Amino acid sequence: MASASDHIDHVRTQLPYALTAGAVAVLLGTLPAGFGIAPWLTLPVAAVLLLAAVRLVGTRVDQVETS
Repeated sequence: MASASDHIDHVRTQLPYALTAGAVAVLLGTLPAGFGIAPWLTLPVAAVLLLAAVRLVGTRVDQVETS
């Protein structure tokens, strides 16, 4: 309310990032840990995968306008 932004617009813009992070956490964190795979093996893979996803799918903000 303080920023006068629409709540639904905020959810719509952040949901893809949250779902991507959740999916990577389940696929490369919870499931491998359940099978006894060490986290030091899957953590770097997850980090690279998340960075690649943001780099490929994310949008760049070149300049933020302030009023």
